[in-house]
Amino acid sequence: MKAIQIALATTSILFSAWVFAAPVNINKASASEMAEALRGIGMSKAEAIVAYRKKNGKFSKAGDIVQ
Repeated sequence: MKAIQIALATTSILFSAWVFAAPVNINKASASEMAEALRGIGMSKAEAIVAYRKKNGKFSKAGDIVQ
């Protein structure tokens, strides 16, 4: 019984990580790809990210995205 509980817990953790966090390159991804892959980012925010990237160039470090 304990082995089944451990297996279910492990599966839940791995599945939730797969569902909620898809890798995406914000310097190359389209707005629709970002909106689909990033939890909490809708189409309008993804379009704003793409517009910022076109105007200012690629993001060079992770902190640049907050601008």
